[in-house]
Amino acid sequence: MNRFNNNALVLATTAINLLILTTSAQSAEQSSRFGIGLFADSERSIYDGHSGSDELKMEGTIAFQYRGEKFNADEKSASYKFFDNQKYQIEVIGNHDDRGYQASDSSKLTGMSERKSSLDLGGRVSTTTRMGTVSFEATTDVSGRHKGQEADLKFSQGLFRQGPKASPRSVSVDLEAGVKWQSDEVVDYYYGVKGNEATTTRSAYAGKDAMTPYVGLTARTNIMEHVTFDIGAVYKHYPDEITNSPIVDKDHDVEFNAGLTYWF
Repeated sequence: MNRFNNNALVLATTAINLLILTTSAQSAEQSSRFGIGLFADSERSIYDGHSGSDELKMEGTIAFQYRGEKFNADEKSASYKFFDNQKYQIEVIGNHDDRGYQASDSSKLTGMSERKSSLDLGGRVSTTTRMGTVSFEATTDVSGRHKGQEADLKFSQGLFRQGPKASPRSVSVDLEAGVKWQSDEVVDYYYGVKGNEATTTRSAYAGKDAMTPYVGLTARTNIMEHVTFDIGAVYKHYPDEITNSPIVDKDHDVEFNAGLTYWF
């Protein structure tokens, strides 16, 4: 329940910030849709000290979604498209990824201060080519957690389409691949070890900016007229700037997610 409340508060805050930066509302758009869904995701913790039985982190969330011609929002992000000429799109975006840890998560993290999720605002530029869609987004922390910046260059391509979009029994499968850059402040906050957190078995570590490549697949099907089912998996390979941290013991991660949404 606390996780649901926190996500709802973050989403509301993000949406308000984005709407302040825009001058149009989406309520009058006929193409807009509002949905409520049940989402589940899992990922293997790369932090040290997890045994095989507890290194897999699984969470479930009830969240709201909105899809419009310009404004879109879900449990992790919100965006407003203020320019679109069919080839290039420019958006204002807000992100809230569930990341970080508590010292109680692992015996190897005892004595470490809690690392919390951040709220990040920025922009995204994307273009559609014959090969697929290329997008670049850049954000900065506005919550004061790590006070750093992140950038993501991504390529996506539709691999399979069956049936008209959003029609019952339609199916789509998409490939995505890219690289995410995180500044010194981000890496140091989530993977660094401060001087007062160092021990005889855990040395101090100052994080440096890092680039993490990833590749994934997402799929969606309309199992009923108003119900969609989404599933996806993303593989990430972490660089030395992250894996050299004394609180990290894995160099890769596979994240799975699934969601069932009812659209009004």
